[in-house]
Amino acid sequence: MLRGETPFAPFATLRVRLFASPIDKVMNGDLIALTLVLRNTSAEDFRSISVAVPVPFGASYVENTLYYEAVRVDAERFLGDGYEIARLAPDAQSAFIWKLRADEGAEPIRVVPQVLAGERRIVGAEPVEILRVLSLHEETGKERLRAIG
Repeated sequence: MLRGETPFAPFATLRVRLFASPIDKVMNGDLIALTLVLRNTSAEDFRSISVAVPVPFGASYVENTLYYEAVRVDAERFLGDGYEIARLAPDAQSAFIWKLRADEGAEPIRVVPQVLAGERRIVGAEPVEILRVLSLHEETGKERLRAIG
């Protein structure tokens, strides 16, 4: 090992969780609030973390809604090639929050986070599917079917 080099710890883990609200019954034009949480569960720093969450098909980014650690940031890198986090301390967490608007369509909106941290282990970063309802009339019909069934 070279002087100043930190030994690689295979157990060092960056946990990633994506939350969306609402997660279902979304209609065209509805706003969807998203939160991406990163947590360093190891005893070592995570450095040079790249986080990207491309705008999914069937949705649009709501301008000026991206915040990292409660500070508004430019969304271009986050929604594109990746927003760089220089360091995440041991047992620390950080979060991105932003909003999408559901465009016209019937297919679920699939939000897929992409997180890279060199060769370090990442747990989570699972996609989230936001389910739609085509209209209030359709939702009312579903509720009636549930009540009858």
